[in-house]
Amino acid sequence: NIQWLYATDAGISNISALAAGKTLSRVELNNNSISDLNPITNLVNVAMLSLMSNQITDLSALITLASKGGLSDWVLLQGNPLSEFAQTNQIPILSNTYGVTVYWP
Repeated sequence: NIQWLYATDAGISNISALAAGKTLSRVELNNNSISDLNPITNLVNVAMLSLMSNQITDLSALITLASKGGLSDWVLLQGNPLSEFAQTNQIPILSNTYGVTVYWP
């Protein structure tokens, strides 16, 4: 059972294969081309998620994950082109409603 996935600078744009990683507790996918986070919404064991320098604009998948009990510690989002809505609405939901420490910008 893999608990930690480290794939920084790996040229990844599609993370749909992660949907099967139910035992993962820490995921580091920095410096890739990821924009769609929907495949991780069921990874409820993930407590720490590092997604620095990707193409992420929307955080709704992270809110879904946190609402299911995942993402219990922190998420790193520096270097992503987050939308204004993500910055002003979704980050506060993650932080204030679910207690996730969000590192941005």
